[in-house]
Amino acid sequence: MVNYKIDPATREFVMKLMEEKDRIEHLIRGHYAVLASNNVGLKGSLVDELGYPRDDIDVYEVRHARHKIICLQNDHKKVMQLIERGIAKVYEDLIDSPGIDSEEINSCLNGYPVFKKDETVNDPTFATISFVDKGSPAEEAGLRAHDELVQFGSVNYKNFKDVSQIMRIVSHSINYGITVIVRRENADLTFELVPKPWAKPGLLGCQIQTKNTS
Repeated sequence: MVNYKIDPATREFVMKLMEEKDRIEHLIRGHYAVLASNNVGLKGSLVDELGYPRDDIDVYEVRHARHKIICLQNDHKKVMQLIERGIAKVYEDLIDSPGIDSEEINSCLNGYPVFKKDETVNDPTFATISFVDKGSPAEEAGLRAHDELVQFGSVNYKNFKDVSQIMRIVSHSINYGITVIVRRENADLTFELVPKPWAKPGLLGCQIQTKNTS
């Protein structure tokens, strides 16, 4: 058995961050479930045509859920940034371990996309969002046409094979948030995408295409 030289403090730090990430995602899913039970999303008016609070929804509950989701998504972004830094340190420890190859490192990191300091990755994107329908779950999440996918749930450029992987994640995540990282104008942005039935066919309201690498 290979003796991995991982700093125990770093490993414990990353594991606690992972637990916090899972806790935040669980809370986000719960608040999205509240919105779903009221048949509303993160956006949309809570008053009727006369300016009175809508009587077909629990306005207080919806406002509270929307506020908590926004706050939790900000917390999620911060935790993800810390996880990336911690994972990078773990990666450095792993590559210093004798007799370990890249496949073992990938296994230890559960496929998490991390690069060596001296490794240049010019383009970690693997797919493109070709269009986003108005009023769709994708638009509610903040996604736009021409966004390039860096991560979709557990899928990244290292383990991506075809779009069916994304469709499987979507089909198993109805009404639950999926962390999506896109590259837009040279900036990487993180969103929480919730697949759900809406006015048109499908669960996302966007089209995702494999990038043309030729």
